[in-house]
Amino acid sequence: MNNGFLNSSNTHFNSTGSFGQYGAAQSEAVNAPTTENALLQPGMNVDISDIDVASAVLPEGIYNFKITKAELMDYMHKPGGKLPDCTEMRVNVQLLPPTGEVAFATIRFYLINDKMQLRKLRDFYVSIGMLDKEAKTMQITSDVKGKFGRAKVKPHDYTGKDGKTNTNNQVEFFMELDPDDPIPGGVPMGSDGLPF
Repeated sequence: MNNGFLNSSNTHFNSTGSFGQYGAAQSEAVNAPTTENALLQPGMNVDISDIDVASAVLPEGIYNFKITKAELMDYMHKPGGKLPDCTEMRVNVQLLPPTGEVAFATIRFYLINDKMQLRKLRDFYVSIGMLDKEAKTMQITSDVKGKFGRAKVKPHDYTGKDGKTNTNNQVEFFMELDPDDPIPGGVPMGSDGLPF
């Protein structure tokens, strides 16, 4: 007698109320994949800590940041686009303004052998202290969660899928952390583009 249901992935719900593969109950919950649009399964632990957190749009300036998540995903070439199919490293950061607002930014690195992409990736690793600025080689890794860095950030307007204009925080470039600058905090920019 079947006390549950069976779906195409051979995951079923048994009469004790737990999900398992091929009828075996799971003793511990499985962490869900963090990739956007990944398929979820019953019984998985899903991180929902940032789904309702609104991000302040910060004035143009230099800010310290903390990396909250980094993940690798497939990037598919878009018709008319310059980038080929490649691996994308998506890094979510919490910006740390001295005023204490909650602000976030997402940084995308496209892992192709292109000088502009490699320079951006190198500057990122130098900023978070994982690479010496005089290094001749670098190892690509997405194991960066919890690291701190520093970047020039500006507001960025874009058109959302709903056709509305939105604004988010965009990282223009990375810089080394100032060893004398305690984290968190940053330096807002004046209207002339120079720090106050």
